[in-house]
Amino acid sequence: MSRVSTKILADYFDLNKNFQLVDATKSITVSSTKADAKGAVVLDPARCLFARACSRQEHKPALFLKSVAYVRQSKNKVVKYQIPPIGRSIITSFDASGVASYGVPVTLMPPKGLLKIGARRGQPTHAYGPKRTKAQVAAARRKREKLAGYQRSLKRSA
Repeated sequence: MSRVSTKILADYFDLNKNFQLVDATKSITVSSTKADAKGAVVLDPARCLFARACSRQEHKPALFLKSVAYVRQSKNKVVKYQIPPIGRSIITSFDASGVASYGVPVTLMPPKGLLKIGARRGQPTHAYGPKRTKAQVAAARRKREKLAGYQRSLKRSA
């Protein structure tokens, strides 16, 4: 997931510092036309095929990234949508080849799971599993040392 900083959104949508970024509650369908494809720019999330189509249909500026879209709803409100797999494949093929597949309707859905605003990933992990506290590390060391002492005593008696 690419996480977009609020500064980038504020700069693109020309918002003040106190703008509101919210998850979508309803889905919208964006359908691109030949005119949208003609003026689309490769690797530009603000002027890509779907951003132009969304601006034309919804009359609101939009920013389309690989897996999420941001649509400005009002002066200080930006709504976040999740792009479905078909939309992602159209975006990546357009960015790679420059040839647009227009006419395919794409339904932007409310974000789910980790794409929601404020969603947190799992607990950070250490290279060898979950991160342990100092007390857990010390207890494991004592256990290893005790086991090593026991193994040494077995070798001596044998």
